Amino acid sequence: MPARPAGEPIPRDEANRARPVVDVGTLNFPEQVLLGRLYAGALRAAGYRVRVRSDLGSEAAAVRALRRGKIDAFPGYLGSVLGRPVPRGRAAAYKRVREAFARRGVAALPPTPFEDAPGFAVRRSTARRLPGTRLSDLRGVARRLTLAGPPGCARREDCARGLRRVYGLRFRRVRDVPLARRHAILRGRGAHVGAVFTTDADLARGDLVLLRDDRHLIPPYPVTLLVRDRTLDDAGRSLPNAVGLLQTTLTTPTVQRLNASMARGVPPSRVASRHLRRTGLVR
Repeated sequence: MPARPAGEPIPRDEANRARPVVDVGTLNFPEQVLLGRLYAGALRAAGYRVRVRSDLGSEAAAVRALRRGKIDAFPGYLGSVLGRPVPRGRAAAYKRVREAFARRGVAALPPTPFEDAPGFAVRRSTARRLPGTRLSDLRGVARRLTLAGPPGCARREDCARGLRRVYGLRFRRVRDVPLARRHAILRGRGAHVGAVFTTDADLARGDLVLLRDDRHLIPPYPVTLLVRDRTLDDAGRSLPNAVGLLQTTLTTPTVQRLNASMARGVPPSRVASRHLRRTGLVR
């Protein structure tokens, strides 16, 4: 998705205030709460009345709430929102999700540029010694490297086992580390390669480099805003237009920085408001 020039605000239609309130639901972890605030801010800029509910416990619970009309919209992750595997390619995965939800009376709007996916990172100093920044660039050196990942990494398809199957990577050692220590292990040189999530706040510091999953080991995990068909019918074109304008600003490095702001204690509502104003979406 091309970058959107800063300074162009979301068009406001005062007629949207007479339309039904849009209830946006999210899960209760920081990135999801932030997404709810961002989508709500974009829709308010277009003139809609919006309520945000940030207490949904799981994607499955959120989808049930959506289908039952308890919420009108939910930002789901493409790779997991169906509750079953999706194709590895982004376009094919989106097609599968869109068609599945269409049968349930729910529209899956085009996905975000950013992905919050399992990924792998190295220290910048390690990256400088590699021929490139793809996972396949580890092929000639993996036997000399240590991989740190979540518990059971050696047997997991999204960790050492999958890296061996898809990329032919066999590491000298595989270390299980707690989720909260995944970045510290890398920085402390306890591992050369570490399992991370692609929008982790720690990655905004710039001393770690994400390796591109060039053979699509991990399914795509951009966000698709799921919206009830009835809500879209009531809302008119302003709703998908506002969503699309917001999403052009949500690249992976941008979401890393927004998550880093929240990690420093800035409330999600303030982080969202600053982003909407900084990008010119809201004035």
